[in-house]
Amino acid sequence: MNYHTTPKPSVLLGDFPEKKMPTHNVWRRISHVLAQPNVMFGMRLIGKYQQFAKLVLQSELSLQNLSQAELNPLIQQHRQRLSVAGFSDAQIVETFALVKQVCHRVMGINPYDTQVIAARMMLDGKLAEMATGEGKTLTAGLSAACAAMAGIPIHLITANDYLVARDADYLKPLYTALGLTVSAVTQSMETDERLNAYACDITYCTAKEVVFDYLRDQVTLQDSRSQLHQHAAQLANKNNAPLLLRG
Repeated sequence: MNYHTTPKPSVLLGDFPEKKMPTHNVWRRISHVLAQPNVMFGMRLIGKYQQFAKLVLQSELSLQNLSQAELNPLIQQHRQRLSVAGFSDAQIVETFALVKQVCHRVMGINPYDTQVIAARMMLDGKLAEMATGEGKTLTAGLSAACAAMAGIPIHLITANDYLVARDADYLKPLYTALGLTVSAVTQSMETDERLNAYACDITYCTAKEVVFDYLRDQVTLQDSRSQLHQHAAQLANKNNAPLLLRG
């Protein structure tokens, strides 16, 4: 199974792709509702994710005896495969195994199965509710790292500027070891700083900041017939406002 629900920048989609809401007919909408977690189907749903956590653990065992010099090329090779082929079930297992192993090495933390399960749920486009103390910061980081390794621009949204800066700094060693860049967007930042922050693989921000930056980009795009015209104007050194969000 290939996962194409989250678009990433490409020749076909451009530098500013947006996920389009699916259109379902009545019967597809009914089947979608029946497939959602509830009392009857909840155990079947969680069983699939528990099996996924076991597969990740098995895959990670093969990485534990590798030196860091041997692991680094595997990370780069895996990122290249993801950029070409995208996600499949087997690729997601391998990605999580790599991220878990790097997390253990650089941060001294071994993510729990519950964190792996919740992170995978988010990659599947589901909501994952976690209790206080279950490690939401790391869980979101696992999901963000896996998606970013496939070339998907990540906006990780949290409650306030303090948590934005804290979480980005806390998980920076993990992202750096995976070859990913990370930054934080806060209210006090100027346009140039925001451009640099949004150009990173993973950008931490609040809902307020990303919404207003998105709206600013929409105003900018209204002044141009297309993104291509916008880029051409910038190359010609015309005073067109740059787009802030990368995707």
